[in-house]
Amino acid sequence: MDALTSLPPEVLQEIFLYAHDPRMQHRPFEDYESYEAPLRRLELKAPNLRKNLCSLRLVNRALCQAVTPLLFRHIVISVESGIDRFLALSKSPLCRLVIRLELGARARWVHDGRGYLQDNRIAKGECLAYMTRLAIVIHSALPRFSEIHSLKLDFPEISYADNWEKDTADFFESMATAVRKSQLDKLDELHIWLPLAFDFGHFLDDNDATGHSTGSLFKRLAYLDLHYEGSTDEHQGLEFRSHQPNIEYTKYLHQLLSLAPNVHTLWVEGDDLLLNHSAISPSLRLKSLDLQWLSINASTLTAIVRQSIETLQRVVMRGIYLESGTWQEILSAMSELRLLVDFFIETCGYLQESRAAHYRPSIGPSANGPSYDPKYYFFIETIRRRDINTLRDVLVRMHKNKRRLHGDSYLAPAGLEGEAQMGDIELRAKVLRAYYRNRHCIEGTESGESEDESEDELFAFD
Repeated sequence: MDALTSLPPEVLQEIFLYAHDPRMQHRPFEDYESYEAPLRRLELKAPNLRKNLCSLRLVNRALCQAVTPLLFRHIVISVESGIDRFLALSKSPLCRLVIRLELGARARWVHDGRGYLQDNRIAKGECLAYMTRLAIVIHSALPRFSEIHSLKLDFPEISYADNWEKDTADFFESMATAVRKSQLDKLDELHIWLPLAFDFGHFLDDNDATGHSTGSLFKRLAYLDLHYEGSTDEHQGLEFRSHQPNIEYTKYLHQLLSLAPNVHTLWVEGDDLLLNHSAISPSLRLKSLDLQWLSINASTLTAIVRQSIETLQRVVMRGIYLESGTWQEILSAMSELRLLVDFFIETCGYLQESRAAHYRPSIGPSANGPSYDPKYYFFIETIRRRDINTLRDVLVRMHKNKRRLHGDSYLAPAGLEGEAQMGDIELRAKVLRAYYRNRHCIEGTESGESEDESEDELFAFD
């Protein structure tokens, strides 16, 4: 114990980050739909990490002093924790230890003796009361968290009262005003999760003459996350907001994105969102790009990649459908990324009602195209062989990049067997070739090599 406590506090904190229970591991293609994004910067969400840190604080004074900054580094305020905790922490010296702050309003689940079932009446009342208080106290409480680098507004699911339209507008206006005017000088990461695209309009600039504008805030950001998951379509739960359809108000996200020219890490997700080129600043140089469940033109996504050709290291694409162009264009650009070391793709393809719809595989047997295969969802839904070939080129490029960074000791497939990341992309690529051989796009090869040889060729890099 003496040897442990004699270590510098910053070393102890790095050690304590591993004081959590093991995470569940997945083998490639096993429970594939349970893909879970890696922890964001400064997040403390590993299994039982907080519980174990609290136990360490009780050991002695030295460990208490080392653990406390780590324990308060990431704070989440929710309906369950309540506004009183937010206020108490904001008035405590501990608030200066908070580097990542999350404010959410998801209704809590109530135990009824048979299981965790949500009592809508209780949950709705609690959530509405919480939101009302939060909209008031945030203006005095948020500025006291002067050390935060990362702020998340986590409101994709909120409750609605009878006068919901005015109440919702007032709530989001209050959140936006507080973020702009709190003078959080160290803030360089912002996550905005809202119900619909319409709600992002509250975060756009008003005629603020004080200098605390959305534009000045967004220019400082290095990390930006814009996310909405609701829909006003029938049976989606928000039909009463049908006069605020996503397809009409995605312009608000475009305007916000255009205000952030210095972002190097970008996450965007949204139903009915067609991401267009006007939203992308010409000066954008990304290190990490995460796009999920949206549509885009191939030319726009290719331009984003080429702008970041010397910097892009990580790409995630899930549920991305092209309105025009081909995946070959995008993936060809990606195959030139010399720093790409992390790539994940699933359930991408071509938009059903678009200029590229004829590249979609048919759902049933057809004389004009290949038949539907559920395995197609893992990567790209396409009838174009060149799309799959250029995907292979990206995987080859990524593996070469890793070999260059890690040396000859980074071998495949043996080296991949021990990697902890779920569904490592190179190993999945090997399965990809096996799946597509004689199916859909790859219906044989000119050289006539065996299936085993075609699987192995992906890893014959030298």
